Amino acid sequence: MFSFKKLLKNFFIIVLCSILGLVLIGGATLALIMLTTPKAPRPDNASCICYVTGKSGGHLFPALTLAKEYANKSPNGSTILFFSTDTPLDKLIIKKAPQVNVYEPLSLRNVPRNTIIAWPGYCLDLLRISIKITRTFARYRPEAVVSMGGYISVPVGLIAWLLRIPVYVYELNVVPGSAVQFLSRFATTTFTCFNETAHLLPPKAHVERAAYPIRFAADDKLSKTAAREHLKITGFDKVLLVVGGSQGSRFINDLVPEGLASIKAQKSVFVIHQTGEGEVKRVQELYEKKGLHALVFAFRDDMNVLYSAANLVVARAGAGSLFESVFFATPSLIIPLETEVTDHQLDNALAMEKEHPLLFSVLRQGAVEKKPNLFTQKLSELLQ
Repeated sequence: MFSFKKLLKNFFIIVLCSILGLVLIGGATLALIMLTTPKAPRPDNASCICYVTGKSGGHLFPALTLAKEYANKSPNGSTILFFSTDTPLDKLIIKKAPQVNVYEPLSLRNVPRNTIIAWPGYCLDLLRISIKITRTFARYRPEAVVSMGGYISVPVGLIAWLLRIPVYVYELNVVPGSAVQFLSRFATTTFTCFNETAHLLPPKAHVERAAYPIRFAADDKLSKTAAREHLKITGFDKVLLVVGGSQGSRFINDLVPEGLASIKAQKSVFVIHQTGEGEVKRVQELYEKKGLHALVFAFRDDMNVLYSAANLVVARAGAGSLFESVFFATPSLIIPLETEVTDHQLDNALAMEKEHPLLFSVLRQGAVEKKPNLFTQKLSELLQ
């Protein structure tokens, strides 16, 4: 006689056995890789630390800063192992970093959320990079893994935990991302850069407040005169620095030339504008059509000089941009990126505006889209 209850029970038994089998196979695979992969030679008492970051400069630069500090403090030498995505920007930034000894780019698509068809391909990608991560760990035997968040950090952090390698997590924004939320449950320590973050993490997470890893040192600060001489900027009363983040912002790229052209002081303002990839020519033409003077570029290594030269910054609200404005004590007009998926930049901006009211002014993108003169008025006021 057919029994639905018995069928359901058998189904759950099959599922549990399958999960147990996968766990056993996964564990055996990890053990086999660890036992058969030859170790990389390492000087006596030298250490190895692994860093893993999601894509974009907002994740990469803090990780590279921590790696540089660690390498400089290691008396017996160190190996800096770096995992990141395989995007061109990530590769460009990391390959320029002398402190990175081993770079392993990982290719993993985003988690499929709306279609089951993409799951088999995603699982194969996950299996492939998991084997690569395990082999890398087996070869270099890092003493610790430091994660800056981003989806690519999840498999790295999880495999490290399975191999009993201590995992340390940095949350750079006010509101922790899903990767940090997950990894913080078994991380040795989760470091936060905003006071508001600790109560948003799982109760069992071991949380400590830490300074944001600024990529600049005290001697990177220049006088405005020296910075402008270096950039060959002469004959202008004010310098406006526009920072759309490492990936740029088309909204800000369009907004600033139009807004600046509408204020009386436009001729006395020189603009330094980071556009992101693929936007330089178009934005340069916008400034030329408006008769404005601007230095337009996609990416530069000497951002300390640009911050030092500026009287005002217009930027998104990535944590890096905000903390860099604080470091250089440069007044900033912030327009946070807000999307259907996330509004974490708004939380960053409001927290900074509350803590540093004399440095930060925040405008909502939606409000500016409805009334562009809000930006023009605020820009004119701050450039006085």
